Amino acid sequence: MTDLMAATGLGDLTSGGLQEIITISPLQFSSSTSTFRINDTIETLVYRLFIDYWSSEISYEQYYNACAPTHCTYLYEKRLNVLYAVTIFLTVVNGLLLGLRYVVPIFVRL
Repeated sequence: MTDLMAATGLGDLTSGGLQEIITISPLQFSSSTSTFRINDTIETLVYRLFIDYWSSEISYEQYYNACAPTHCTYLYEKRLNVLYAVTIFLTVVNGLLLGLRYVVPIFVRL
């Protein structure tokens, strides 16, 4: 125990009534239920992410029933692309200019 822990009382869990609040006991290791070995290193445990068993059973029906939504909606957001906007603008301007090139002389002759 370091001097800092001794000075603050952190090293002694029985001080300050902590013994009545928490009970600390060692973990019980069972080789029949665990995929880890008793002498695995911390590195091995971290590499395997401390996961002893991973259940990958997925049921969307159970998820949907648990959520029980009254209705489903989705939102589709599309940001305006600058290149697309410039292209549309130039197309409209060129279309108007082309149309006016043929329409204006007809109205001027009248």
